[in-house]
Amino acid sequence: MKFSPTICRLAICLALLLFCDDSLAQIKIIPQSRLDSVANPRVVGADKMLFKGGSTIDFATLDEDAGAWQRLLEWQNKSSQTIVITHIKSSCSCLRGEFEREGVRVGQSGGLKITYYPKGHPGAVNQRLFIYTNLSASEPTVILSVKGVVKPSKNHSADYKYSRGELLLRQDTLYATRGKATQIKVACMNSSSRDMRLSADTLLSSRGIKMWSEPQVLKAGEEGDLIISLSADACPIPQGVGAMAKQGVEPKLPMLGDSKKRDLCLYISGLPLPARERMLVIKFKE
Repeated sequence: MKFSPTICRLAICLALLLFCDDSLAQIKIIPQSRLDSVANPRVVGADKMLFKGGSTIDFATLDEDAGAWQRLLEWQNKSSQTIVITHIKSSCSCLRGEFEREGVRVGQSGGLKITYYPKGHPGAVNQRLFIYTNLSASEPTVILSVKGVVKPSKNHSADYKYSRGELLLRQDTLYATRGKATQIKVACMNSSSRDMRLSADTLLSSRGIKMWSEPQVLKAGEEGDLIISLSADACPIPQGVGAMAKQGVEPKLPMLGDSKKRDLCLYISGLPLPARERMLVIKFKE
């Protein structure tokens, strides 16, 4: 018995609808009220633990490199019983609260110190501290909001994970295609207090490697790029081996390891470091 294409399509659509209904039935829908309670928990004593200046603290602007920002807050017990702060939770590790362990009697005042760490948190800030007291073991007594703007750091050294002495690098191990001339760019930064003139060590670096920096002179604190040029016939043998052999000198360079290895070695000249500490490895892609 043959079915028309239209009937076949209708059957497929019906099967898909039944499958979707069955899948949706297995998905547990979290009520919006539950989500709201997590994002904005109910407080039990906002009118009983009254903060001078309100529950919103605005530090306006901070520089990312300015160090920790602190403020001492004063609050008054407006309840009918002694209030003891038990613990504080924060919406971010960048925001902390320190409190007095002693209880504050009715009508008396207590103190709370908050600290914000701007490093690594540039941009708009909207964080919260959840203050828990003996008024409730499960719900915060009051929620403090900390707002402001952190100006990005002018020092970008934290963006560079690797280093060769005072030369900071974005990459540590480089990759190239065997038998293909190529050019590799590595972002770098001079973290020293002096200018740097960098190039490839023509004695130790593997054959077929050239290197220079852009700009040619990296000034103190300046960012730039290392430009590494590889010829198509680049090989692990050190550049200085040929020149030494022509002079009848047998090269002995144990720090270079086995020259038959497929990795290339670039030794950066211009850094006051031992050979091993100024080397970059270039691996061939298989």
